[in-house]
Amino acid sequence: MFNDFHETTRNVGMMGIILALLVLAGFCGLGMAVTSGFGKKGPSMEARLVDQEKIRGDMTRRLKQKKADLEGVYESATAAKTLAVKFDEAAKKLAHERVTIAESQEVVVGLNEDLDVLQLDFEEHREKYRTTERAMAIGETLDLSSTKGADFKKCKVLGISPLHLRVMRSAGPIGIPYQDLPLKIQDRFQFGLEEATAYRTKLNASNANRDKRIAAWKKDQKTKKGAEAHQALIDAIAQAQGDIAKRAAYAKQQDSEEKAWEKKGRSFESAGRSAKAAGRISSATGKARQARNRAAMHGRRATDARSAIVQLEKDIVEYQNLLSSSKK
Repeated sequence: MFNDFHETTRNVGMMGIILALLVLAGFCGLGMAVTSGFGKKGPSMEARLVDQEKIRGDMTRRLKQKKADLEGVYESATAAKTLAVKFDEAAKKLAHERVTIAESQEVVVGLNEDLDVLQLDFEEHREKYRTTERAMAIGETLDLSSTKGADFKKCKVLGISPLHLRVMRSAGPIGIPYQDLPLKIQDRFQFGLEEATAYRTKLNASNANRDKRIAAWKKDQKTKKGAEAHQALIDAIAQAQGDIAKRAAYAKQQDSEEKAWEKKGRSFESAGRSAKAAGRISSATGKARQARNRAAMHGRRATDARSAIVQLEKDIVEYQNLLSSSKK
């Protein structure tokens, strides 16, 4: 039998048919497993593919997010590097500006000193100009009609003080407050509120002292008689004349001191300019300012002495009038 069976399978035979059926049955089973899964033992291939697609989508989104994060980190690092460069540039610029500010402050200090010197020079020049211009105007004829009317067309200058201009017109002498003068005249004689206020304060104090002295003297005279009172007046005049001589000498001394300090101030100022031109720090400018302040102080003392002389001369006139009255 085995030999028969063997013989029958030499070509296609029964064995080929059986093997073909087994292979076909295997493929059918595999196809059914793919299409229907493995029953209740696990998800189907189709479900697994869907899950894998979801996982792949999630991974893709995560990769995109990571990429975006990395790009943000790169941009932040680049921005930080740029800021660091800008910070270094700003720090260098700030250091340069600090040096410039320090140099500017030194220049400002020097300019302030120069301004102080110029201010003193201006005050000195203005005071000298006032004195000279007002003195030269005595006897000059001025036209004040623009502010005072036709009666003031021709006015002869009698005197000038910080408060008013005293003139002679056809109707007689009169004092005109500087505020009532034409602006051109005010500018020419350098009238100003500051000078007028200071002068009025001194004048009021001087008049108050004078009135006090005269009142005390008159009270004292009531207790004296005849020749004694007459002699007291003569003594008072002599005393006033002696005081005038002393104050005149003092004013002359102060004038000399003023000129000496002005000379020192010009010398210091020249030394300061030379030092500044050479780029050296020097105290000469400050010394020049101090010298000019000293000169101005002596000038004020001389002016005060001369003002006292004027007041003493008025006192002598008052004493002489009283002396004349006592003789009658």
